[in-house]
Amino acid sequence: MKKLLTISVIISFLVACSQEESIQEEIIPVSQSVATKPIYVVAIDPQYPPYSLSDKDGRIIGLDVDILNKIAEKENISFQYKPYPHNDILDPHNDILGNMKKEGVSLLASGIDETEVKEKQKDALVSLPYSETKKCVMELRYKSSDKWKEKRIAVLVSDLEAVKKVKNVVQNSNIIEFPSNYLALSALMKNEADSVVGDCTILNYYARNDILEKFPFSIQDINDMPEKHNIVFVAQPDSLELLSKVNNGLMELRKSGELAVIMNKWIKPSE
Repeated sequence: MKKLLTISVIISFLVACSQEESIQEEIIPVSQSVATKPIYVVAIDPQYPPYSLSDKDGRIIGLDVDILNKIAEKENISFQYKPYPHNDILDPHNDILGNMKKEGVSLLASGIDETEVKEKQKDALVSLPYSETKKCVMELRYKSSDKWKEKRIAVLVSDLEAVKKVKNVVQNSNIIEFPSNYLALSALMKNEADSVVGDCTILNYYARNDILEKFPFSIQDINDMPEKHNIVFVAQPDSLELLSKVNNGLMELRKSGELAVIMNKWIKPSE
């Protein structure tokens, strides 16, 4: 009887130990997976639609955010978004890479023009392009004209390419620089400027939203600025692994058609 009792106790103990080990085996891999998922900080402008903007709850959304979130899903990484004004990102007096390191930033977003970055910071790593854009002029009129060159032109101060090229075709006294596209368009509506020159993608986004619903307007490509510009993400020179993940994700999104869906969500085709 004692032998049977002893054997029963031993069996119960072994079963309990086996169950405990089984539970531990199930829990450990999950905790390790969460702990090892890389987190990268992205500097992004919360007021640069459609690339990036804040919703009513203060969350940063937009074209770039949707693309990066999809890349994060595919590459098993995580992105945290840090508000950073577009003017500061591309300020010609700023050390872009130095500021990234100082702020603990891994990636720059918000409709970054590859040409501008390469001119300012040759060592920066740029991703594969996920979009392209040109420079356009918007006027408050039903039909476009070439008269805009002779009048007051509003331009975004951080749009270095637009500022430089506008200065090549018009008198400097006609150029008014603004810290945001919204303020440039507001000047147009208040008759403080006669046209706005900037990123076609951005101007078309505003044209399809409430800001211009009461105004007749026209948007045209600028013949003096015919070349297209690649829109990219920017990484530190030592962030080859991150850049590889971003590029792999972009290629997958393009191949699957998901990139086109995101683009159509934020950049509606001309009607």
